[in-house]
Amino acid sequence: MQQIHSLKEFLDSYGPSLANRVNDELEVIHDPLNDEHRDMDQILNGLNKKPFAVQKEVIKAVVKSFKTGNRSVYITAEMGSGKTLMGIASALLLRKRPRVLVMCPPHQVRKWIKEIKETVPSAKVINLNGRHCISMLQGLRSASTPIRAEFYVIGKERAKTTFQWRPPQPGQALSDPFLTTAGLH
Repeated sequence: MQQIHSLKEFLDSYGPSLANRVNDELEVIHDPLNDEHRDMDQILNGLNKKPFAVQKEVIKAVVKSFKTGNRSVYITAEMGSGKTLMGIASALLLRKRPRVLVMCPPHQVRKWIKEIKETVPSAKVINLNGRHCISMLQGLRSASTPIRAEFYVIGKERAKTTFQWRPPQPGQALSDPFLTTAGLH
């Protein structure tokens, strides 16, 4: 067996076979070299904060992935590569007037709010890190369809600690969806 000492040597040795395996086993949803989406480009070019060409292609891939039935999509990239902008733009392309819940690390809440306002000044942006976040979210259940894009931003730690967990009482009706049913079968 050949001794490999660096990533370059590994990729030189196994790169072609790894690429073939990826091509054989994964379905390509978006090919930036062959897929044109002028409708998406038109919306992306209308944003106040314009994504770079590579970011546009990631956004299109995210949207196409959701539209093919995937229930979750991950954007993984280096810090500073524009993941926040790509997330905002993806939501706007998926729905004309989306209602979006953003759960992010606590230190990113203000950054998300600032970036949403810079990208889509007409959007409604709500910081859910206050005391009344649960009642605000409950109010959305009966809210009508948004007349503009709405973004609700909460830090993940706040989301974990704000919810008041209450075990159900024996014989209690479980009509409140915020009431946990843990332990009941």
